[in-house]
Amino acid sequence: MTAFASKFSKMDPTAPLPPKPFVLNIEAATLLTEGTLTLPPMSSVPCSFSSVSPPPKTASSEIRTIREIVMPPNVDSLYEWYATTQSNPDADASWAVLWPTAVSLTNRLLLEPTLVQGRTVIELGSGLGLCGLAAASLGAKSVVLTDRDPFALHCALSTAAVNKIPTDNGDGSIRGAILDWKDSSGADGLTGSADVILASDVLYDSEAIEAFAGVCRRIAHDGTILLVTDPKTERCEGARESFRKAMHSKSNNDDISKQEEVELEDLPIDMGSDGIFFSTPDGKDHGRRMKEPTVLLRYKF
Repeated sequence: MTAFASKFSKMDPTAPLPPKPFVLNIEAATLLTEGTLTLPPMSSVPCSFSSVSPPPKTASSEIRTIREIVMPPNVDSLYEWYATTQSNPDADASWAVLWPTAVSLTNRLLLEPTLVQGRTVIELGSGLGLCGLAAASLGAKSVVLTDRDPFALHCALSTAAVNKIPTDNGDGSIRGAILDWKDSSGADGLTGSADVILASDVLYDSEAIEAFAGVCRRIAHDGTILLVTDPKTERCEGARESFRKAMHSKSNNDDISKQEEVELEDLPIDMGSDGIFFSTPDGKDHGRRMKEPTVLLRYKF
C-alpha cells in the first residue's frame, strides 16, 4: 500500500475505493506554442487523479476530471520569453513548475474533498492553479485563482477551459484575479468572501509574510479555513513562526480571542508506482525536488 493510500485508509477505512494521487505525465507533453508577442510558450501535459468514490451527495456540483494541464514547457523557455519578447529580465518564471507543495495540497484535498465541496474557495499565489483547479473539480461552489502574474493566470484558466470547468461565475465555476499581496487593493472585490483559502509555497520571502497574512485576514470571514502547504525545511528560516505571529497580530479589527493556533500536519510522500508522479517540467534535480517533505498549516478564523 502506498503512503497516500495508507493515509486515506486511516482517515476513512469504510470507503469503498481509495483516492489516487495526482499524476503528471511529462513524457507525453505536447507543445502548443513556442510563444508569441503576447503569450508565453505553452504545452499540454496529460494528468490524472481521483477522489474518494462515490462523491458525497452534498457536493454543489458534479465531480469533474482534470485530464491535462496547460503550462510552460520549462522554466528556461519561459524566462527566455520574458527576457527577449517582453524585455523583462527581472521576471519571476518559477510559476512554470508544479511544486511539491502544490501537489501535496492537491492530494490532501483528494483525501478530504469535503474541505472544499459546496464552498467558495480562493487560492492565493496560485501560479498554474493546480490546487484551485482540483477544488473546482471536486465540487467547490466557486473558485477564484489569484496571482500577480497575468500569464500564470492565463495558463491556469486555459487548463480550466480544456477540462470544461465553467468560467462564467456561476456555481461550480472558476475565475482569475490579479492580486499582489503588497498591493492589497487587488483584494477589494474579495473582502470577506472566502470559505476556504488555499496557498502553497508562499512563505519564501520574509518581507512578504505580513502582507500575505493581511490579505488572508481581509478575504476571510468568521469560520474561514486557511490551508497552506510549505516545505518541511523552510525556504526562509523562521517563516512559519513569523506567519503565526502575523496571523495573530491585531489589524483590520480582528477579534484575536476567536482565532486558533496554526496547526501543522506532515503530509505523506508518494513516489507513485509508475515513477511519473514525481516528474517536473523543467527536468532539473526533479528527484530531489519532488521528494521534498511538506507540511500543511491549517488555520481557522
